[in-house]
Amino acid sequence: MDQSIMTTDYGAPESYFVFLVGHNEEWPENRVEEGDIALFNEYLAVGVPPSQLCFVKDNRECTNTNCQYRLEQFLQTTRPQSTLVFYYGGHGQPNGFCTRKAQWKYQQICTTIENQFQGERVLFLLDCCASGNLAHWLGPPFYVTKEYISIANSPPFVVASNEGEEWVLSNSFLRGMRSNGNGNVRLEQVMDFLTDRIALVLGDQATIFVGDGVDCTRTDWIPRRSRQKYIPVSDTILWDRLNENIPKDARVSSRWGIGNYVFYKHPGGVCKPNTRYLPPGWYNAKILSETFFNDDCIVDLLVECTVTGVEWTVQVPRNQLMNDSYMAQLWMVPKGCERTLQQLAKNFKYLDFSIPPDTIVVASDGGGLRSGRILDWRYFDYEGYLDSDGCSRDPPFGAHVVIEWFDGDETRTLVPVVNISFPTFDVPSFPQSFDDVNGMEETWSRKAMLMSIESSGKVVCNAKDMIGSKLRAFWPEDEEWYDAKPLDPDNVSLKILSSHIQFTLKGAYCPLWYEDGERHLSPAFYVKRKR
Repeated sequence: MDQSIMTTDYGAPESYFVFLVGHNEEWPENRVEEGDIALFNEYLAVGVPPSQLCFVKDNRECTNTNCQYRLEQFLQTTRPQSTLVFYYGGHGQPNGFCTRKAQWKYQQICTTIENQFQGERVLFLLDCCASGNLAHWLGPPFYVTKEYISIANSPPFVVASNEGEEWVLSNSFLRGMRSNGNGNVRLEQVMDFLTDRIALVLGDQATIFVGDGVDCTRTDWIPRRSRQKYIPVSDTILWDRLNENIPKDARVSSRWGIGNYVFYKHPGGVCKPNTRYLPPGWYNAKILSETFFNDDCIVDLLVECTVTGVEWTVQVPRNQLMNDSYMAQLWMVPKGCERTLQQLAKNFKYLDFSIPPDTIVVASDGGGLRSGRILDWRYFDYEGYLDSDGCSRDPPFGAHVVIEWFDGDETRTLVPVVNISFPTFDVPSFPQSFDDVNGMEETWSRKAMLMSIESSGKVVCNAKDMIGSKLRAFWPEDEEWYDAKPLDPDNVSLKILSSHIQFTLKGAYCPLWYEDGERHLSPAFYVKRKR
């Protein structure tokens, strides 16, 4: 850490520069009291000079070109020994904010701040779908010189479900600011409070990124007030005991056993044997074992931070966990992805999700050996692939992955895993030629699709065998339960099987016929017996 960061008075409101983009005209209710307008006014109230705030507001101003221009102009006014707060509220996509006319790309925003901000510390407050994606550009493999923290209301590639509660992120952060009259509130405390409220009020998983070596336990990430102010209890970040706040339908019952996935609240800190600090938040976890003491159940968990890839084990009471049905999440699936999965299966090929993104590989794409990295499947242009000559029945068959090549043009190609010469991967054997497939086309197509599903940590089951024939099934998009009927997994189409890609959860999946006619492969935990 730069020694000047340890000695600079970053808590002084005069050291803050605040840039807000509020594309929030769809949500006018309480906007002034607890939304983006309230946040702008609060930074003024604590003493940030008006010349050090910029508010780009609503449809007329929120074009991508104007937002970029205003950001560049604003950054020219900054100075060393300062903190930049960047807020965005509105709609979002995996690659950028949904400003008017065109997306404002995360990469462009992060590059601009890295190159043009003259201070040392940057805090992002992001309130939109897929806002967790921005953190991708704030650390390795990208070169950064600033201290970055990002607080986002949704994980990467995930739809935020804040219908009716649009201001939870902003009003939670406001309560942290309003509690900071004497400058003793740590940003870590606000993170802890904010992630609980997003989880318990919305059933969403906030995503917090803290750059390597950045200290969010300091009290100067929130400006102290120029003068003391009485703070009502309703405006503080006090929060009751966790296990008393978890909603009844969010609790983990005995139905969630060994091998099932839940959500665990990490209080913040280093998780041994790892050495990196991880911020407070609700993290994905897998149940490894259970121990019963009278009426209490203690579970051992394997916890994963999907942003950093860090894993660790922890032992906690079951009544402090939340189930994955309540924290239901849907991927923002790229256009053409489901159709590509179906077409690959018809060609006896499948997308393999088991190889970790950013794995460095050496592979052949037909023109000699090239080096590259495994790309996250959600960044691939599936519509372009379907329109190209690459989507054919030519062997090799079996597992494929997306590779981004290191030869300057950053081209992305779907490559057979058997063509990767380093490192080598164990993959199921598939036919080598059409002669081996002859007469068994449907068998190999279904096997390809099932292998793709299994590589994503899911397995297809029959709801009739597990639960019964009269069912109720949950749909996370509108958070409603519907009458449903089980479908035979052996007789459903590739289209139905490919629909699993919309869900983030791992584990058992069942093909269902919903009462509105929708047919879908849904998580088994979204299904219950109709009473």
